[in-house]
This record gives sequence, C-alpha cells and structure tokens, in this order.
Amino acid sequence: MEKAENIPFQTIDWDLIPKVEHAGETGVATWQTLQFQGLRVRIVEYSAGYLANQIRML
Repeated sequence: MEKAENIPFQTIDWDLIPKVEHAGETGVATWQTLQFQGLRVRIVEYSAGYLANQIRML
C-alpha cells in the first residue's frame, strides 16, 4: 500500500468539482472525486431507487 505523505490541509469547494454519473441497474450514482498521491477523496450521491449493477457469477 502506498503511504500518503505531504497532503496539505485545505478546504474543498465541492461546487467546483465536476460531477460524473455512473448508471446502476436502476438510477444513477453521482461521483465527485479529488485525487492526491496516495489518497482519493470522493462524495457519492445516489438517486432515489438506485440499485447497483449486480455481479453475475458463472
């Protein structure tokens, strides 16, 4: 695992972070993501009735 170092403290204006939609079987998950070396910060919002894609095992 990569060690997270030297990540400066900061406030995040989430209104400035692009939203990316990921479709589920029903509804969507909307992600806003910040990536630093060794660290990912993400807010996820789910629409009403969201159902994640099901993994089908053979």
